[in-house]
Amino acid sequence: MEKKMFKTGKAGSVAACVLLLIMGTVFSVIAGGILLWIFRGTQITEADTYGEYVYADAVSITDSFVEDESGDQYVFCTVEDGGVYYDYIVCLPNEIYESDEMQEKIGLSGSEEDTSPLRLKGYMRETSEELDDVAAEIYSYYAGLEEDESAADYLGYVYLDYTGSGNNVAGTDSGTWVGLIALIVFAVLCFAEFVRTILRQRKKDKKIERAKQLYETDPDYASGVEQTKLPGAELYKKSGCYVTQDYVVNWKDGLEVFRIDGIRELYGYTKRNSSMAWAYLFGALGAALAGGNIRYYLVALTADGKAHEFAGLSVALKEHNRLVSTLLRKNMNMTLGRQNVPGNAPGQELDSLNLAKIKGFYGNDDVWSGRSVSD
Repeated sequence: MEKKMFKTGKAGSVAACVLLLIMGTVFSVIAGGILLWIFRGTQITEADTYGEYVYADAVSITDSFVEDESGDQYVFCTVEDGGVYYDYIVCLPNEIYESDEMQEKIGLSGSEEDTSPLRLKGYMRETSEELDDVAAEIYSYYAGLEEDESAADYLGYVYLDYTGSGNNVAGTDSGTWVGLIALIVFAVLCFAEFVRTILRQRKKDKKIERAKQLYETDPDYASGVEQTKLPGAELYKKSGCYVTQDYVVNWKDGLEVFRIDGIRELYGYTKRNSSMAWAYLFGALGAALAGGNIRYYLVALTADGKAHEFAGLSVALKEHNRLVSTLLRKNMNMTLGRQNVPGNAPGQELDSLNLAKIKGFYGNDDVWSGRSVSD
């Protein structure tokens, strides 16, 4: 047991950090993919759904081969993907088609001066039968197809319906936004908990290292640990502490030893678990993994002005009643709760002690509230 008191629990922290890092990275990658889809779109050669927001990096664009009743112009564009060239129909608003940038691209297409592709963004639509007929006639001539070749084999039955917005924010449904926000929140929680886990472990390592030094140099530390081996020492395993003849020896969050006769005040402290990321991610299972969302500690204020937190439990009352009864039998001079109820007050039957009935004992999440020891 003495060896266990100096364990840092580093292996568990490393495992938790690895899991949190993996989850945070996965959530970030998925969220990044959604953001790319919203603001950049899917490359048209990889798109497979009508209405999908896409982009085409056109290496060449033809003149308009037909104009519809709205004045929109239809052109052919060529896209290169992995060394393979694909042709698509693009519907351009007339003002875009007539723009200097578009006309320059059309004029340079196929020449040595045309080096950089022009990105076109829009939605992938299904072609109409009328558009297919017109496109087939023009494309067969444009591409020099043989009589037994079909334009549909090259163009398919889709076209890019150009939009000048530059992103798909307006076309993204509310469910996607909710999912994106949830993924970002989960990723932030994972990375924040990753950092908190490292900081908690460092704090615990320092506390353990300090405890080892005190064990070598402080008579109370050494005496307290040695007394845990005596027959009269009472083990409170759930609380992670011993109550010996003269000491409370707490090892749950790093070894700490303090004298029972030095306790001046004793009260409860409600601590909300800092590992809330687990609860958000996995619900009830996550809360269990995190050790419960809320833990109830005992705080002993000793004559030297120090506050000692110990016996942190998610279900605490029964264990705390037993533990405090044992402490009161060894030191009746301490006060209980934040209203300083005397430990030897009439009606405080130790065998049936109920801390929940002592006014001001529980219910505060400030570890220092009620402190009266000034030195």
